[in-house]
Amino acid sequence: MAINQSGGTVTARNRFALGSYSSADKSTTYNMTGGSFVQAGAGTLITAALPPVSTIAVEAGTLALSADCDNAESEAQRTLSIASGATFDLGGHALTQPVVKGDGTISTGTLVVSDKIIAKPGDCLEASGTIDLSNAEIEVDDPESLDAPFTFLKPIAGQTLTVTGVPTPTNLPNGWEVSVSANGTGRIRRRGFCIYIR
Repeated sequence: MAINQSGGTVTARNRFALGSYSSADKSTTYNMTGGSFVQAGAGTLITAALPPVSTIAVEAGTLALSADCDNAESEAQRTLSIASGATFDLGGHALTQPVVKGDGTISTGTLVVSDKIIAKPGDCLEASGTIDLSNAEIEVDDPESLDAPFTFLKPIAGQTLTVTGVPTPTNLPNGWEVSVSANGTGRIRRRGFCIYIR
């Protein structure tokens, strides 16, 4: 089976496995440029590489990297968007993605965010494994509407999340800050202060 796509959107529903988009020794290939790749069905899509498109959107179900995933092929300049109830399963791999956003789940591996994480009040990514934010910025969607602290990242219940680094805020209003706790919970909150009375 081959999927050839130039621009536009490829939508994947139900369960099937995709091979590498460029490796000739795979029995299944997909060739895509530009556009976006959308996992829209409630099932699981297993892939040996992520296509070099501008957006990977996991809108439902699970997008999973296979055991033989080619990490180098999968690290294109793109936005990884994970919707509420959807899962991006790293399959134990270490992967670098420039932009990450959403309200879904990232599981079992190491994700390095090389550019920015986009946070929206009310949205919170859940994750297990390792998330490296040491070279990332954080951008808040509609920062002028901030009126209460919110959590943008937290561990999956009963699992371990290790977060490296604290992302640098790019557009927070004065008096707001980003923090990451020892258990991997990332929050945006008002900067606190103490008054000592003698």
